Amino acid sequence: MVVVGCHWLLPHAPPAGSSLDAASERGRADLQRVGETRRDTSADGAPSDAGADGSIADLPIPGCPSSQRCAPAPTAGMSGLAYLRVTPWPATSATPPGTPPACSATGTASRRYAAPSAPACTTCGSCTGAGSCTPPRLRRYKDAGCTGSFDDLSVSSPGVCKPIAPGTDFSTWLEVSAGTPINADCKASGGKVTPAAPFGEIVDVCAAATGASCGSGKVCVGNEPAGSPWSLCYRMTGNQPCPSGTSPRPTFGAFSDGRSCSACCAPPLAGCAGGSYSVHVCTTSCAANTLCMVPALTVNTGECKGSSAYFTQKDDSSVVASPSTPTVVCNPENGAGVASGAVTSGDQVIFCCLP
Repeated sequence: MVVVGCHWLLPHAPPAGSSLDAASERGRADLQRVGETRRDTSADGAPSDAGADGSIADLPIPGCPSSQRCAPAPTAGMSGLAYLRVTPWPATSATPPGTPPACSATGTASRRYAAPSAPACTTCGSCTGAGSCTPPRLRRYKDAGCTGSFDDLSVSSPGVCKPIAPGTDFSTWLEVSAGTPINADCKASGGKVTPAAPFGEIVDVCAAATGASCGSGKVCVGNEPAGSPWSLCYRMTGNQPCPSGTSPRPTFGAFSDGRSCSACCAPPLAGCAGGSYSVHVCTTSCAANTLCMVPALTVNTGECKGSSAYFTQKDDSSVVASPSTPTVVCNPENGAGVASGAVTSGDQVIFCCLP
């Protein structure tokens, strides 16, 4: 039998300084760099390790320029992304203050509202009345006792002189009655809708421009507008529930404020009393005269005076009235200052906002 000699190949270190030793060092360095790359990068290409301060923010997002950010892409039930800025609507203002801000790209933010105000009323105060009276009424009768047909000689305003044409009858009877109440009203401090603002919040909305994908299920989104803090939100279609990890933000567009308060005061009980007429003969200016030598005749409310000396002369005459005094009585209304109604809107959009 022929025995062939065999040699076992045993590992041995290459000579120091040889080319094989340098290659081995380079291989180990390459493997170390690959390992570090794998530790710093997740499966979808997004950073997995924290930055210097322990946050992901220190590491750049692959695929998005500096003017954009990476966010989960909208899914079914969403109509896009938007930035929302929420500011308080001052409670004492019935109209929203200020104007919508500018958006990042072009245009101005659309304005919406949130947190409808519930109906409430301020406390009713005491009721006070006010009103006035028409001028007292003056009638001229032909028959004694102020009966039968008559001419109405009433003035349009107290203190204004009214010329009267000469009479044709030797028997003239004058009657004065008080004016009638006008513009009577009862008012109370309080009993007003509160707050005056129909909503508690003003919501300015800017559409968020989207770009390329920045990972599985993610998309690059333009940065928020300048100014106050903005939230990135999904605009939902219909009344879809918000996905996990987002906060719902119901908003409203055009609205109607139907809040009201019942009256604090009952309807006024109004009346007029007093008033009189002065009748001047032989003058159209209601001034003292010496032509007819007939003194002015005063007829008070409730009186019927007869005299053949008045309105029977061939000269013109005139009358002037003093006003009646109004009386307005006001009482509290039962169930005063009760709130009712609501702020309503047929334009509701729900946003789901990222933290």
